[in-house]
Amino acid sequence: MIKITGTALLCAGLCVGSILPATAGDATSGAASDSSTASQYDQALLSAKGTYLGIVSHDNGAKILSVVNLKTMKPTRSLKFTSDHSIEGVWWASDDKLVVSKTGDFDDSQSGELYAFDAEGSGTTYLYGRNGDAHTGTHLGGAKQEGGIALMVDPLPLDPNHILVVILRSEPAFQLAEIDLATATRRTVGSANYSWFRTHRTTGGLRTPAGQIATDDAGRPRYAIAVRPIVLKPSDEFVELIPNGDRWEPVENSGTDEHTELLGVSANGATAYLIRSPDGCLIARDLTNATVRVVACDEPLTRGNIVFARAGGAPIVVGYKGNHPPVFLEPDSFEAKAYRSLQKSFGNQNLRVMSSTPDSHKLIVEVSGKDKPGELYLIDLDAKKAEFLLSKQPGNDAPAEPAKPSAAN
Repeated sequence: MIKITGTALLCAGLCVGSILPATAGDATSGAASDSSTASQYDQALLSAKGTYLGIVSHDNGAKILSVVNLKTMKPTRSLKFTSDHSIEGVWWASDDKLVVSKTGDFDDSQSGELYAFDAEGSGTTYLYGRNGDAHTGTHLGGAKQEGGIALMVDPLPLDPNHILVVILRSEPAFQLAEIDLATATRRTVGSANYSWFRTHRTTGGLRTPAGQIATDDAGRPRYAIAVRPIVLKPSDEFVELIPNGDRWEPVENSGTDEHTELLGVSANGATAYLIRSPDGCLIARDLTNATVRVVACDEPLTRGNIVFARAGGAPIVVGYKGNHPPVFLEPDSFEAKAYRSLQKSFGNQNLRVMSSTPDSHKLIVEVSGKDKPGELYLIDLDAKKAEFLLSKQPGNDAPAEPAKPSAAN
C-alpha cells in the first residue's frame, strides 16, 4: 500500500514569482517568489535524482518554467522568454541543471537557441544559437554565433558533463553532437542526409517538424524518424533510420506517406516502439532483424494514451478511455507493478505518470477523474509514499483537497 499525504503544497499552488533580468533581453530569469501562482501546468519534469521539479505552465500565451526544490518545497528559479519568443522544450541534463530551447521556425535566424540553467542560483550557459558571440565576456559564456536550431536528445547519464543534441543547420540534413554543458564546445557523433521537416506542397509549402530520435538507457541513439523530400508528391515521405557507425541509414521498406510517431526504445536498445498511421496501432520493431509486431490495436492510439513510459520514452502502460483496462507492455517489470499499486491506492481514478527518475523509483503522477481536472503527486516507491503537490484548477489558484485512498487500501 502507498500512503497518501497532503501536507506538501507548493506555495498554495505553483510559484511563478518575480523574474529578474538575466540574458541580454532575450529571456528573463530569476528566483521565484510567492507573488503569483499558476494552476495550469503543461509539463511536470522530475530531475534525475528527484531533487527538483520543473513545471512548465502558461500565462497569456507565454510559457513559464518554474523550478521547485522537492526537499524544502521551496521555489528556486523561474524563466520565461521575452518579445516574440517562448519556451519550446525543457529537459533535465542532470539532477541540478536544465536545458531550455527557444521557439522559432527553421528559416528564422533569430531562433533555435539552446541554454543551460542551474536549478538554483543564477548559473547560465549559452549552448547554441545566433547570439553566441554576443554573449562573449558575460556570465553566459559558451557558444559561438551559429544559425539553425539545436534540440536536446538525451542527458547522457554516463557522462554528466555533456548532453546529446540534434543540430538542424542545412537542408536536407541533420547532425548529432555532444555538447559540453560548461563550455558549449561540441563534438559531432553522427549525421544523416535526411530532413527534419516535412514540406506540404498543397498548403503553400508549409513546413512542419517531423524528425524524432530515440536513445537507449545509456544515451546511445538507436532509432530515428526523418523525412525524404519527394518533389513530385504533395508531401514528403517519412523514413525510419538506424545508425551505422557515424551515419544513419534507412530501414528497408520503411518509407511511407503516413505519419509515424516514435515513442522510444527499450532499455536494452533492441526494440523501437512506434504509433503507426492511419490505424493508430502501437507497434514494436525488433532492431536486430527489422521484424514488426502489433502490440496494441483495440482502438486508434496517440501519444496521450501512453500513461506510463520510462524516462527515455519507452512505453510501459497504455491507457484507454472508459472501462477498457490498461495494456501492460512489460507486465512483470518494476514499472508495471508500481502502476498496479498506484491503481489500488487511488481507486477508480485516471493515472498518468508525467515524469520519473531514470530508475523509475520516484514518479510525478497526475491523478484525474470526473470532478478533478488534475492533481500532481510526488511518488516515492521505496518509501511507499505519495505526497500531494498541486492541483489544476481553472480560474482558482487554491489547490483542492488531495485525493484520499479508499478504505480497502
